[in-house]
Amino acid sequence: SLLETSEAAEILSPIIEWGRALPEEKVGDISPHPFRRNGMTSAYPTWLGREDAGQHFTYCGENRVPVPGLDQIWYSSMTIERVGLKRMFVDSGEWRCIDENVLSQLRDHERRKVLSTGLPSPDGKYPSDHLPIGAVFDWKLDVKIEENSSSAKHGNDSKDIRRLQIVDEEGNNVEEDIPQDEPTALIEEQQCFETPNHELAFLVKNCPFDTLEQQSDVNFLLQPINPPIDLKTRKAPTPEQLEQLNAKREKKAELLKSASLGVRPWLKKIWKVEKQVGKWERRQLMTRK
Repeated sequence: SLLETSEAAEILSPIIEWGRALPEEKVGDISPHPFRRNGMTSAYPTWLGREDAGQHFTYCGENRVPVPGLDQIWYSSMTIERVGLKRMFVDSGEWRCIDENVLSQLRDHERRKVLSTGLPSPDGKYPSDHLPIGAVFDWKLDVKIEENSSSAKHGNDSKDIRRLQIVDEEGNNVEEDIPQDEPTALIEEQQCFETPNHELAFLVKNCPFDTLEQQSDVNFLLQPINPPIDLKTRKAPTPEQLEQLNAKREKKAELLKSASLGVRPWLKKIWKVEKQVGKWERRQLMTRK
């Protein structure tokens, strides 16, 4: 893995996000990305640079300590396959007429030079402390034999590009269970609402909440903070008001993350229309002046 070398662990620990160190115990609780179920794979083999970081690395700062595996290209191995990988330093495209053995010597010379100076290189050839990486991919095709067809008789099977699957935490394919933007479809049936408030009330009434607690949380979040923000004077929110707004924002994100796939588009639509309600109410106040 990325932290298998002491050099990488020293650079990446702690992990910084927006200038703050992330607690290790919380980082360990992060759920894997759902695309992992679709075979998310690194284009670069894990064994590159494991035994000797100086043989293959993508980072080498001014301290001249090479770090392998710091830069990655991730792809879905269920849908595409890696057919080519960029080598370190000298590409054959730069030296088309040179023998492969000579190219190998040129790459080794470049590698030793970078290890001796660190990155960025003094000559400006490598302006970053990271080396460029790259890969070539091709689609994986599923072969479908069409029975009783002329193409099948001649051995010309049809081929379809594989698609990503939408799965739940257990890896079960749930793509067919996801409603196709049901809240938008229902709203279109209503054609129009007199005000955004009416649209918001319609969404909350028809949302198929997972639980009564979830419904109660949504209704609570739609209530104004106490004291409410003064829309007439446009004064900046007080620290207490900002604290309430931040708490609501975090709770909305939590509800969205924990909601089922059927409820999630409803919640997104509710939060969107809630913003429209605020803009509409501000316009109403301005027109009354």
